[in-house]
Amino acid sequence: MGAAEIEDDRQQAGDWYKTAIEPEVREIVRRLRNSGINTISSCGHEMWIQCETSDPSEEWKMVYNVLVGDLGLKDWTMKVRWEVRGGHVHSFTEIRIGQDGPAARGDRQADR
Repeated sequence: MGAAEIEDDRQQAGDWYKTAIEPEVREIVRRLRNSGINTISSCGHEMWIQCETSDPSEEWKMVYNVLVGDLGLKDWTMKVRWEVRGGHVHSFTEIRIGQDGPAARGDRQADR
């Protein structure tokens, strides 16, 4: 793959964030995904993000590093849900950002 193709892929990925992810949670989703967390759903109005979970103990550390270490958030919750359907385990993590989320702080990084 040449340099032009790589740059085109980067631009398309950036466009995906702008069209698929609401601005209020965009930077959080981007950083979680860049840290190896597979986000599957989000809502900027509710400041809510859902992620696939396979090893909660390791993923909690990664989420903590992003939310606290990278973004400095101090008000958030994280829950792991395990559901068994037809004998198959489905697990995911739900993250809710509190009063000091990017939108509340006036942090416009989310629009970039």
